[in-house]
Amino acid sequence: MENLLIGLGMLAQSSGSSAGAMLVIVPFLIIGIGSFVFWLWSLIDCVRRDFEGNNDKLIWVLVIVLAGVLGSLIYVFVGRPKGRLT
Repeated sequence: MENLLIGLGMLAQSSGSSAGAMLVIVPFLIIGIGSFVFWLWSLIDCVRRDFEGNNDKLIWVLVIVLAGVLGSLIYVFVGRPKGRLT
């Protein structure tokens, strides 16, 4: 992680204004990593849960994988069964 930030710092310095470039890059980096962690958590949660129908788990995994973070949000707020981990 430190090497990534150093590399981003070098990239910002080569473009002229390091402070301005870092103010743009760092928030997007944080949002991107947070989105990936949320997506991965929802995928793991979906795989571990027990669903009513035979194909429900497969459908939700496909929604999460194909729709990305939006699919994860839909799963968490609409499709996530309550309290049934396998």
